[in-house]
Amino acid sequence: MKKKYLKVAEIGMTHDGSFGLAKQLTRAAVKAGANVVKYQCHIPEFETTKDAPSPYYFKDENRFEYFDRTKFSDSQFKELHKLCKSLGVYSCISPFSIEAAEMCIKVGFDYIKIASGEVTNMPLIDYLASKKNLKIIMSSGMSSMDEIAKTLGKLKNHKEFYLLQCSSIYPCPPEKSGLGFISLFKKKFGVNVGLSDHTTTDATSIAAAALGACLIEKHFTLSKDLYGPDASFSLDFNEFEKLCTSLDYVWNAVNIKDETKDINKFKQMKKTFEKSIYAKVDINVGEKITMNMLSFLKPLSKIHSSDYKKVLNKKVLSKIKAGKPLDWKHLK
Repeated sequence: MKKKYLKVAEIGMTHDGSFGLAKQLTRAAVKAGANVVKYQCHIPEFETTKDAPSPYYFKDENRFEYFDRTKFSDSQFKELHKLCKSLGVYSCISPFSIEAAEMCIKVGFDYIKIASGEVTNMPLIDYLASKKNLKIIMSSGMSSMDEIAKTLGKLKNHKEFYLLQCSSIYPCPPEKSGLGFISLFKKKFGVNVGLSDHTTTDATSIAAAALGACLIEKHFTLSKDLYGPDASFSLDFNEFEKLCTSLDYVWNAVNIKDETKDINKFKQMKKTFEKSIYAKVDINVGEKITMNMLSFLKPLSKIHSSDYKKVLNKKVLSKIKAGKPLDWKHLK
């Protein structure tokens, strides 16, 4: 399955309905190193009742009223998508209803992200499943293995697909991060795997990259003091920039471009550090080579130490002085 290494800056609701701030966040995230900028598309009348409870970590506003106050229009989302294109990065968006998904697809967002709470929303999943040309990212947050498998089965054969380990805890303590699921998901589902990281540092994301995650999503803010549900556990510009630098480093370190290890680039190092067969004592003409006549020393010379068994019991054709390397032409 096609795979990229993706550093996703989740703008989330940190813009608080300010389109200007959303654009500023986008530019800053790209400058910090993100190659994907992610937004959320909330159309409250198709997503939530007017008296729906708020999540435990943000009770300052009624849920419906908050989404209604902070929502963007189709044309504003189109402008954000175009801004990403002009900055040379991918755009990504989470729709929370079929109507929102229709708009997101029409705008042309590069990636559609299925948020944790939408994994079991089968009307939305079936709608997205019918659009085979989509690139899909799916969080596993609050879903069971059976629920993940059911939804994944409908979507994993899309143009691109990424399954993210995610713990729907805000902020998430390290012991709840579940990084063990990265290898489990790869083995069980055979898909590209990533992490949606709700911890407050970059350490969990870096560890995930080392464990095989090829996508890291992290909330991004210009200030942790901004209003709303996301800013307090987001990374600021300097933190996100440091994370992106570390991810590039780790992905370069773990990436295997060819399963055949290229040893040609170590030719000089091998000559310096590997060992050849040398005479431990003077060896006279006609003597047969025994183990106690041999030393295995640097630098690499005529006969590699790995061939020592081929040398044993060979007859010497010309005298070899102690400390000199053996040569095949000395032996019969």
